[in-house]
Amino acid sequence: MHVRRLVLEHGLDRLVVITARMDLVDLTGRSGDVCGAAELYDLIGRACSDWYGPSHIRTLDAYEGMARWIEGE
Repeated sequence: MHVRRLVLEHGLDRLVVITARMDLVDLTGRSGDVCGAAELYDLIGRACSDWYGPSHIRTLDAYEGMARWIEGE
């Protein structure tokens, strides 16, 4: 619910929303769904790349998170 509220208040492309989404993705991975976590990080990375560019820190963070969960599989 927290992420939905943030999206409604700020929009999808705000850094506070992206951070909350990444926190949720990490919970997804820690709950055992490592493939789902990697896929969700990929979606966040693609969106961040579109919004901020491919070398933005949040884009890179998302792809690093994706790699971390792929490696953990």
